[in-house]
Amino acid sequence: MSFLLSEEIVLENSDKVGDFLRNNYGMVAYLYETPGKIKEYFGEGKLQVGIFSAPDSNDELQELYIEVGTLLSPEEANEKLSKINRNWILISGDQDLMSLNVTLKFL
Repeated sequence: MSFLLSEEIVLENSDKVGDFLRNNYGMVAYLYETPGKIKEYFGEGKLQVGIFSAPDSNDELQELYIEVGTLLSPEEANEKLSKINRNWILISGDQDLMSLNVTLKFL
């Protein structure tokens, strides 16, 4: 998990992330690809990784999220986010990768 220990990564609730990855081991390989894919579209920057679960789901329906900090305009950043989704996540058809939620944080 060297990706999660990188200086570029802010890890939110590492215990929950670890539990999620143990239960969704197929996601681990994609985490090694993720920084390169995000840099391809957004350039260098900090990433925050954490687990999202709906308040009423009792942690049953969890998603791994990666929040991309960006100085881009909302229009440009959302366009790039759409391209990541179309050109990498959705096209894969892989359930593990499709449970990854890439979000934006405007700096």
